[in-house]
Amino acid sequence: MGTERRRGEPGGRPPGVLQSSTVDDRRRAAALAHVDDAIVIVEPSGSIGYANPTARSLLEQVAADGGRIGDSHIDRLIAQATLGDDEIVEELLIRSPDARPARARAIPLPDGAVVLILTDLSPTHQLDRIRRDFVANVSHELKTPVATIRALAETAATAFNSDDVETARSFIDRLGAEASRMSDLITDLLDLSRVETGVEFAPAVFDVQMLVTDAVDAARPLASAKKIDFRVEAPAIVVEADPSQLAMAVKNLVDNAVRYSEEGTVDVTAHAQDGALTISVRDEGIGIPEDERGRIFERFYRVDKARSRATGGTGLGLAIVRHVAENHAGRVEVDSELGAGSTFTIVLPLSRDGANGES
Repeated sequence: MGTERRRGEPGGRPPGVLQSSTVDDRRRAAALAHVDDAIVIVEPSGSIGYANPTARSLLEQVAADGGRIGDSHIDRLIAQATLGDDEIVEELLIRSPDARPARARAIPLPDGAVVLILTDLSPTHQLDRIRRDFVANVSHELKTPVATIRALAETAATAFNSDDVETARSFIDRLGAEASRMSDLITDLLDLSRVETGVEFAPAVFDVQMLVTDAVDAARPLASAKKIDFRVEAPAIVVEADPSQLAMAVKNLVDNAVRYSEEGTVDVTAHAQDGALTISVRDEGIGIPEDERGRIFERFYRVDKARSRATGGTGLGLAIVRHVAENHAGRVEVDSELGAGSTFTIVLPLSRDGANGES
């Protein structure tokens, strides 16, 4: 992290930093109390002349005016600023109470005091880490089907060259399955991007009953192959929401219920009561261990990785559901028992200025 010097105004005094009157002092303190940056005025003696609430929170040692900061990195920066007339800018680690990145500005004043402005960079660094992790996860998830497709294509070509048509045909069938898996992953990535950004959020008035019916009908072929029955209780409910996003969320929950069940019944219900729309999907599948439930809505998190890959799961479905619920100022809940099934429930507030409800 480098150090940068910036030229101050003539005389080295930024406008509005210090005022002489008591009224202006109070105004300054009131204004700085609402600033997100930590602002500290360090007297020529090294003691704290002023620290706004953000500074007192960010720097644990700043307990009261008259104390000292006590952070070696900041103390060095302040000492460096007192040697000249220029503002010094540096990114450093604040070690109070825990190490966290910050951008520090040390502004020398004519009387020998220094104004210290600290901007906490933790949220920015966290977003960068999330982006890096996401790219790494996507690369890993795409690498597996790409490698498989390449190997299958080479094997199929070898079989054709050897006039082994049956073997070639079986590998071509597997090629189709892997291509479908990659297509599902890319579709889920695009869907997740849409719901995360919320840019395409487009509320409209529609009937939830049709949305639930469509999600169940889409899952029927796989459910029939696994001898899974559906019980659907979804009366006509007119709501104002984003139909595309909500359909995506319900489809993911129904699809998961079928994928992670070997038999039994999947119940899909929708109700409007107490000012909220609730859509629940209950299965009799493998269930989720209690210590895993807090992470199942993370991107690419799978309780059983081998089983998820075998069933074609992308690890993004529940992350999509969570974001859809949050986009509607709602939430998603899970109730599960290992070996006895799971119930996922989307809870969305109904529009207070619309005529939403059961029709």
